[in-house]
Amino acid sequence: MAWSIEKTELVGEIYDRHTAVHFSDYDSLSELESAWPDGHYVWQTHERLEPLVNAFERLWLIPRMLRINNLPLQGRDDAFVSRAEWVRITLEVMLVRLASIRDLSALLVAAVYELGLAPPRVNVTRLLGRTEVNANAELCSSLQRIAAAAPDERAERNRFIHEGIRRALGPHQLFDTVSHMEALGVAVNVEPLSGQDGETLAFDLATEHCRIVCEIERDFTATANELHAATEGLLEALHPEWLSRFQLKITRRPRGAASRFGTR
Repeated sequence: MAWSIEKTELVGEIYDRHTAVHFSDYDSLSELESAWPDGHYVWQTHERLEPLVNAFERLWLIPRMLRINNLPLQGRDDAFVSRAEWVRITLEVMLVRLASIRDLSALLVAAVYELGLAPPRVNVTRLLGRTEVNANAELCSSLQRIAAAAPDERAERNRFIHEGIRRALGPHQLFDTVSHMEALGVAVNVEPLSGQDGETLAFDLATEHCRIVCEIERDFTATANELHAATEGLLEALHPEWLSRFQLKITRRPRGAASRFGTR
């Protein structure tokens, strides 16, 4: 499934007009706001929309990283990255990219509604407490849906960033240990393990690697799909508000000023 939000109406409205603003000859944003208020609004909202669009486009890297087969990675001067470390690198990228979508969505809402909040003060709870945002039921529903997505991933990211706690890869540390030895070129013969029900389990590094990454990719795909659907709903709910504010700013152009936007 393609995780792209570029085909939504709001993205089309803003992106189509941003080119004209980008190539305008104003020296500062304050000058742009004074002389071309609708152009300034396009600029401000584009600044928050583009990172959100890019965040979804960049989700595709995660499945690609999980499907890398030529592991361990070998480099010059005996450098290497083991299977386990590659999986952990992928996990860390995944956790940051998924978590960023919630923050970027909130920043976009604040920009569209021109709330004037500094980025550190923008969060879903504060947005839902604003009267103008709360009046848009569909928008609130989408914000709540985005906030509710990926609670386990957010908790895992916070544990890693703030406490240094990393996810266990399997019910034991064998995957980490045997991966490291493999990267060093040392063959390790692992004795059969006892399972939770007393059954004997053979340990095969490649099989265990496949099991771990398939589980991660399954959970990631479900979360990415949910965030994508919720964000499309958010953009759909934001579009009428953005258009209304944009059109109002057209009426506030200085007398005699003509639009620099072409017809759309």
